[in-house]
Amino acid sequence: MRLRAFATAAAVAVSTLGFTGVTAPTASAATTCSGYSDYYDGSFRHYYISTTSNGSKNRNCVLSQGNQGTGVKWLQYTLNVCYDQGLAADGIFGPATRTAVRNVQSYLKRTKNSAVVVDGVFGPQTSKHMSWGYYTDNGGWMHC
Repeated sequence: MRLRAFATAAAVAVSTLGFTGVTAPTASAATTCSGYSDYYDGSFRHYYISTTSNGSKNRNCVLSQGNQGTGVKWLQYTLNVCYDQGLAADGIFGPATRTAVRNVQSYLKRTKNSAVVVDGVFGPQTSKHMSWGYYTDNGGWMHC
């Protein structure tokens, strides 16, 4: 009898607080982009894209305010070169990088009608839809 009363009270509390249907994010979506991978297109272009680790080519990761490292640095380079965001490419995802990501997400949503959420968090959808800077085999500096 006590267990039934407890279960009923818990169900009422959960539904009252609005937690029904809420699920935790998947572990893969919560992985930080701690490195970058070189995507070679066969036409002398190397795209350095933020990934779960150096060389992994796994783009199912996120970057948000407070993250630091190589993944952030390559994101910042691309935000500067392809989207003229004027960031210091210091590898620190601070308020300026968050604003730059939001700017790009707004642009992607407006111009590509993409499913990108405008939240300032760099994730797989933003990575998929944005343009990435590249280097050429003949030593050309980053282009977009």
